[in-house]
Amino acid sequence: MNIKLYIGFLSSLLFLIMASTAFAQLSSSGGPVDISADTLEVIDSKNIAIYRGHVDVIQDDARLQADEIRVQFAKGATDSTSGALSASWGDIQTITATGNVFYTTPGEVARSDKAVYLVTPDTITLTGDVIVTQDGNVIRAQLLVIKIKTGEASFAAGEVGRKSRDRVRSVFFQKTD
Repeated sequence: MNIKLYIGFLSSLLFLIMASTAFAQLSSSGGPVDISADTLEVIDSKNIAIYRGHVDVIQDDARLQADEIRVQFAKGATDSTSGALSASWGDIQTITATGNVFYTTPGEVARSDKAVYLVTPDTITLTGDVIVTQDGNVIRAQLLVIKIKTGEASFAAGEVGRKSRDRVRSVFFQKTD
């Protein structure tokens, strides 16, 4: 690959990431998305960008961290095959985080095995040994769905029933003055 083609590829990659991720809303206030990782793999034919190794996604006051994050883009307006990240790439559809997942916002930290952010309906779903802490209070569950814009959250158990070890559990502490 000659150097001009390589620089053009990198410029296109940077432009696509900066332009398309602006529509993703990991934070209720939105804004630009900053992604860093040890490696990035682009699969042009599938419109997928895969970040691996200490992946850190920051948007305003929200942060998503994981071992691996896959960003799935929609097909673009054209079926151009002129190279990676061409006009055949559209907006972000999903962001999937796996391995040591942490989603943090001011005052809250959520940990899980996996998280899936869907642009439509603007939700993030955390699954597998979910633990949320806020001001010393703790909630454990197997499933957490957060509506990003409103901040509404719903928790669910893996197994249901009084004897299940997967039940939603909460521990709340009184504030002392």
